[in-house]
Amino acid sequence: MLKIFLPVLNLLKLAIDQSFFYIKDYISLYRKRNFLVSKLNIFVIRAVLGAVFAVILTRFFYPNAHIVYVMGLGFALVGMAYLLEYLRRRKSK
Repeated sequence: MLKIFLPVLNLLKLAIDQSFFYIKDYISLYRKRNFLVSKLNIFVIRAVLGAVFAVILTRFFYPNAHIVYVMGLGFALVGMAYLLEYLRRRKSK
């Protein structure tokens, strides 16, 4: 019975080893190049997440809400993210 699963286990071990190799290679590439996330990338990520969470929250609590209210909530969420970042940086200095 074990002889049947041995090739499968070896293949699984090889796949795990290869995936760790790629992850370690990516991390070393990341450290060598010193990737910096630009402010535009941060804004895009926050805007997308703000829009997604605004839709989810309004559809959950107010299913018949108008799109203007959803957009307003999205702007408020992004604004709060920037406000909290400002407060966190001001506190750490």
